[in-house]
Amino acid sequence: MGIYNIDTHLNCFCYRDSQEALLEIKELQSGESVETRFRRYTILFVTEGVIHILYGKTTHTLSKGEFVFLPISSIRYRTLEKSTLLFFRMCSELQECPNFNTTALWSEPEEKRHLNFEEMYILKSNDKLEHFLAGVYSVLQDGAKCVVYMRMQISLLLFLIQLYYPREECRKFFSLHPTSDVKFAEFVRRNYSKYRTVNDLADAIHMSYHQFGYQFKKVFGVPPHQWIQREKAQLIYQDICRSDKTLKEIALQYEFDIHSNFIRFCRRNFGMSPAALRNSKKS
Repeated sequence: MGIYNIDTHLNCFCYRDSQEALLEIKELQSGESVETRFRRYTILFVTEGVIHILYGKTTHTLSKGEFVFLPISSIRYRTLEKSTLLFFRMCSELQECPNFNTTALWSEPEEKRHLNFEEMYILKSNDKLEHFLAGVYSVLQDGAKCVVYMRMQISLLLFLIQLYYPREECRKFFSLHPTSDVKFAEFVRRNYSKYRTVNDLADAIHMSYHQFGYQFKKVFGVPPHQWIQREKAQLIYQDICRSDKTLKEIALQYEFDIHSNFIRFCRRNFGMSPAALRNSKKS
C-alpha cells in the first residue's frame, strides 16, 4: 500500500527532505566504512547484517536485531556484510511520559550508579520493538518524511524501551548521555559558532557563566572552551583538506586576524602548518 495523499504530503509545511532526517534508513554493502559526525543523540538499529562501531578506543560489534545509543561525537562504523541500519535521531521537541522518560532514569543519587560512561551498551530488540520497527520501516520506505510523524515515533521508541526493558539496563543504555538534556545540547550545537565568547553563549541561554559551565560539562563531559576549540579544529581541518577555499579565506572565516595565529593554531592542533596539511592530503 502506497501513500494516497502524496501531493498533500509533499507540499506540507512539515515535510522534510533533508540529508539527515530524524528517522533514516541506510542500506550498505559489505565492507563499506563510514566515518561521520553525529550531531544529534542517536539510537541506531541494525535491522539486517553485522557492523563494527569504533568509539574511542573500543570496537563494538552489532548484529541483526541489536541497537545502541550513540552520543554527539565523530564515530566510525564498518559493515561486515550487507547491512541495513535504521537511525532515530533525538531532538528537543519530543514528548515523554513523566514516569517513563530519560531524565527520570537519573533521579537516583550518584553513589547508586556504577556505570562506565565510556562504553556503549548494546541491547537486543524484543518482539514489541520488532513489531514497532517493522511499521516505521514500512512507512519510511513509502516515502513519508513528515517531521511530526518522526518526532512521535522517536517519543514512542523512548517509551517502549523504558517500558519493556529493566530500569538498570535502560540506565546503562543511555549512560553516554546521563543528563538526557537534549534541549541544552542541541542549543549549544546549533549556536556555539554564533557567539564570540562562552559568556555570550551563556547569556543567550539565560544562564550565568558558572551555571553554564557546570551544565555544559555534565552534558558534554568537557569544559566549554575545550569542546568549542575541538569543534573549531575539526571544521578547520575539513575546510583545509576538503574545500576549495584558499587558506586566507579559511583564516578570515574563523576570525584569525593575524595569519601567524592561524599557522600556530594548525601546528598546535594538527602538527603542521595549514599549507603542509593541505599538501599532505593532495599527495
